[in-house]
Amino acid sequence: EINNFARSILGEKKNVLKQVERHGDKVEIIKDILPGAKSKLLKDAIALKQKFNTVAIILKTEAECKELQKKLVGTSMQNSFRFIMNGENDFSDEKVMVMPLYIAKGLEFDVALIARANEDNYSAEDKKLFYVASTRAMNKLMVYYDDIPSSLIVGAEV
Repeated sequence: EINNFARSILGEKKNVLKQVERHGDKVEIIKDILPGAKSKLLKDAIALKQKFNTVAIILKTEAECKELQKKLVGTSMQNSFRFIMNGENDFSDEKVMVMPLYIAKGLEFDVALIARANEDNYSAEDKKLFYVASTRAMNKLMVYYDDIPSSLIVGAEV
């Protein structure tokens, strides 16, 4: 299901890429309009961490990661997350990891949650970036948008 979703981002209908076919949950696409600690994204990440070993929230940029980190300061959720930025390489599976896409590239997680999958963040020109983000998940992929969903997910196979 994740592979089918990723292929549809690139506009491919059949499996022309050499990938291991694994079947699992359907990719979930979720509108999440609440900012910060009240976010469904963050609540889902914490709940999924109870069931899966590695859970990562992937944001497009480091600036987005820093913005989220600031929103969590002083909240009860603050200690549930490990922010990986600025060349850090501690990929501990004790907490939900939050990282920009450039760090996530080449890594795999049991669960990947892609944040801010809005049209202004992942337009058609960003399809390769969005493909990379989508293929970080091994078992479960959840995609969140808070405004207008990216055209890459509107027609994607879920």
